[in-house]
Amino acid sequence: HEIDPTVIIAPIIVLYFGFMLGDAAYGAILTLAALLLYRGAGTVSPTIRDLALVLAACGVSGTIFGILQGSYFGDALPRFFGIRPPFVLVDPLQQPVTILVVALAIGILQINFGLLLAVHENVQAHRYREAFFEQGVWFLLQPAAAVLMLDFFAWQPIPDAWILPAAAAAAASIAAIFLHRGPL
Repeated sequence: HEIDPTVIIAPIIVLYFGFMLGDAAYGAILTLAALLLYRGAGTVSPTIRDLALVLAACGVSGTIFGILQGSYFGDALPRFFGIRPPFVLVDPLQQPVTILVVALAIGILQINFGLLLAVHENVQAHRYREAFFEQGVWFLLQPAAAVLMLDFFAWQPIPDAWILPAAAAAAASIAAIFLHRGPL
């Protein structure tokens, strides 16, 4: 009676792979290799066929992200040929923090989506205590920790009125985790 995460996780893995590879030329080579594998050993083995499909999806994703990041064998086009690639949304060599923030945001969304699915399963099974202590406290801890980190590292000005409630929420969340699970 649990949710099969494959349909949810598979596209995320392909998305992450493309984001991390982020090179149109390497992505195209991977896609071509996957198609050759599919047409070769994939005709004999269903496992190889499935692997080739996953590799092809990852290759296409890498190609798309490579185009959006302007990467063709790294920075070979501008460095050796003086060509500025079109369609570049963000240059990871010039804006690495932007890439890091996007990756972090996608990761936080993925984790919270998984927590929501777990809450749903626990509530459906009438396991309310687990829904609160296993997942719910994280929805309190995350924004509290974000406020405290933004203030501590001076990344963003935070009103003083937010600090005490954020510290209290973080302490309550951590106490709830310790009480339920013990020290992690």
